[in-house]
Amino acid sequence: MDDVVALDLMSSSMGVLGIFALYGAWRLKQRLTRPVSYLQDSAPATAEWRWREPPDWPELAHRDGVAGPGIRVEQAAASSILHLPTSTFAIARLWMAVGLGLCALAMALLAMFIYHSIDNDITVESWSLALVFLGLAWIGLRLQFSGSRVLRIELRPDMVILVANVSFGLHWNYVCAYSPALEFRGRQLSIADMTWEHDIPDFALYVDRRRQFWLRKSRRLLLTVNPTQGQWLLGGLQAWLAVARRST
Repeated sequence: MDDVVALDLMSSSMGVLGIFALYGAWRLKQRLTRPVSYLQDSAPATAEWRWREPPDWPELAHRDGVAGPGIRVEQAAASSILHLPTSTFAIARLWMAVGLGLCALAMALLAMFIYHSIDNDITVESWSLALVFLGLAWIGLRLQFSGSRVLRIELRPDMVILVANVSFGLHWNYVCAYSPALEFRGRQLSIADMTWEHDIPDFALYVDRRRQFWLRKSRRLLLTVNPTQGQWLLGGLQAWLAVARRST
């Protein structure tokens, strides 16, 4: 009976701590939400398509509004780069490791399959095994991308390049060439989307390409930024779109 009471007390304590943690994350999210206008609150750049200099606000200078990493603009000869705060959580690194292991296993099995098929007839069962190996490789790749976060956003006159971290030290470039169908939208995720490692929810950036009627092709990318940083960079991407439309 004492063990049951102890377990009940422990469960209740964990529930109370969880509620306090969620409330703290909600309060922090509210504190870091400040209305910002990209065009009105930022210093102009040398060209309209480039990133502007963000205002010197704590919410923009630091992800946590105090001393954490923030956003930083770097101007290059042919591009304008926005560096973002990023953090790879332990659970994301675990999924990346599992995905990398699955990819390695699938490639090894496929190599053995090809070697075995050189001197043997390929049967339906053999093709089925090959499809299973390819399926493992696809799952492994998906797991490696599941924990990726955007590291920087590079603007050029005719394209946007979003660089995300993938697996261990590897990067993946999402190249968005300008077209009239291109759109950017975003939102801060809710408290329910957080893991135990988050202090505030991630910002979800959606890269859309409109198609006929109501159809659209959309890709969601996660950014480790606070609500003010997310709204500012989204305003910058939409301002870039407006400049690109006028230039075509």
